[in-house]
Amino acid sequence: MNDDSCNGFVIKAARDNNLEVLKLDKPIKFGEDFGFYTRDYKASLFGLGAGEESPPLHHVDYDFPDDLLESGMEMFKGIIAQTLGQ
Repeated sequence: MNDDSCNGFVIKAARDNNLEVLKLDKPIKFGEDFGFYTRDYKASLFGLGAGEESPPLHHVDYDFPDDLLESGMEMFKGIIAQTLGQ
């Protein structure tokens, strides 16, 4: 399960970067190791959507769209800035 306070960091970073936030009704299929880490640490798992026409992550035909790198970096910069109180 995502931690509510960590979710807040993710949602704020997304909104600050004008990214759409979609909350899923079901767990992400590739999140099995996420449960392992959240036994000991608060966390929030989020993904950057590659589009509805993109094969799913871990599919043999999936090719990471390099265009997502910038928004991913901005997300992590935003999350880090919040946790450091900046």
